[in-house]
Amino acid sequence: MTTPLLDGPGRTLECINPKFMVDLVQGVDAARHPHLGPQQLQFRERLTQEIMTHTRLRPWAMAGMLNENAALRLGLAEKLAGMLDPGHLALTLMAEKLIALRQQTHPRAQQSPGLMQQYAELASHFTQRAAYKEKALTQRGLTVQAGEHSEQIFTRWRAGHYDGWSLAGRCFIVLEELRWGGIW
Repeated sequence: MTTPLLDGPGRTLECINPKFMVDLVQGVDAARHPHLGPQQLQFRERLTQEIMTHTRLRPWAMAGMLNENAALRLGLAEKLAGMLDPGHLALTLMAEKLIALRQQTHPRAQQSPGLMQQYAELASHFTQRAAYKEKALTQRGLTVQAGEHSEQIFTRWRAGHYDGWSLAGRCFIVLEELRWGGIW
């Protein structure tokens, strides 16, 4: 299992990075996916390492620190969002999660005031970026943008970019690409 995940059929997937960023933020307050089996955890770790290598942010993930440090995960999500420009959906989900974490009525002992401030600043930043994207999309025309995005996805399908997966896998991938991709 030394073949890079993002070199095979995964190289054309646009939804991986936004979903990864949302996962970083949504996992801030919880144990990292305790219900996943060993194979899924291994896949997640390989994907994390590949994204770190691809974006040249590998030092952030050294020694498993991402799994233990909420501030580090938030910092990584912020850096990735600056480098990879997530869509409206990813920005909105990240902002909503950070706002919810900050507004929880029972503060957890392990959360420092600095972390709470980081929640507030990132939530504000992600909310502003989402509002800017929404305004730009509205000005251009959501129907036009949606048509172009769906045409790009189905052009990739017809060109065989998703042939590395089963038919059910291709259908799932296309739906996820449409959901997370260019528009939202």
